[in-house]
Amino acid sequence: MAASGKGDAGGAPSKRKAEENPVDGQPQALSLDLIREAIRGEIKEAVGEFRHDMQTVTRRVDYVESQVTQKMQQTLNMLDEMQNRGQKHDEILEQLQEANREFHHRISNLEKGGGSAIGSTDSTSAPTWGEAKPPALVIGGWDADQDAATTKEEAENILRSVDAPIPAQGLFVPGVRRGYAILPVDERIGETWERRKTRIQDTINKVRAANVQLGQRPDGTSRKVWIALSQPPEKRRRARLAAKVKRLYLSLGGEKSILQMEYGSGSAWINAQKVCSATAPQPPNTLEAGPGWVDLDCIARAVGRSKTAVEKEWTPLAAEIH
Repeated sequence: MAASGKGDAGGAPSKRKAEENPVDGQPQALSLDLIREAIRGEIKEAVGEFRHDMQTVTRRVDYVESQVTQKMQQTLNMLDEMQNRGQKHDEILEQLQEANREFHHRISNLEKGGGSAIGSTDSTSAPTWGEAKPPALVIGGWDADQDAATTKEEAENILRSVDAPIPAQGLFVPGVRRGYAILPVDERIGETWERRKTRIQDTINKVRAANVQLGQRPDGTSRKVWIALSQPPEKRRRARLAAKVKRLYLSLGGEKSILQMEYGSGSAWINAQKVCSATAPQPPNTLEAGPGWVDLDCIARAVGRSKTAVEKEWTPLAAEIH
């Protein structure tokens, strides 16, 4: 038994040596294949990391290129838009210059006594435009959809009731349904243009002094008969714009003493600040209205009301500016 145990103890070192070098008792040397395999693994890992880094760089470059391309396109679009606006501004400027030249030409004619305005210094004959188109008065205030026969009859009754110096026989309504009628001014033998103007003004004054009421509008304000000398369509639209702005301001409780009107240009000023015009350039943050614009913000501040309330009152008035 002792011999057996000794033999086991003595055999263990021999076995370990055999495992270390089963051939000649020397440590096993590194082979070339093992070195190659180790290097190949390192290279493969390094190449994988390099590819990942390159893909990341490529994605970033693509993103930067797309952003630069987008910004460049936006810049080009803005340049095109600015160029188009510049061309439009040039066209508008050219139109203004042409209108200015025409205006100065007309002023020059008036100064030389060759003008054709109603205020001509020639008191023995009608103005030049009167020869081509006789002057006429427009009387209205009725609902725009009222039957023409009713409008004509009521207008004739008003003219007769105030004993207007212009006969109502020639009065007519230009349509099947209108809220106004046209009264041509008759020509009398031997009558000078000054006397004719006097009859026109007397008729206007008498109708206005009568202050004929026609009921109420949908907004609750009074509807009255009005009368005015017929003007070219564009001039009438300008005057209508100014008149509607005036009505808006006064109906909201505005102070009349700080309101200034210029119907010929469709303009109005509240406390020296322009709130509408049909001839001046439209400022920013204003509303287009008929032949011009209106500043509802300024009107709202002047009457101490909200812009929403002013817009509500303005909507039906704006619809009447044709």
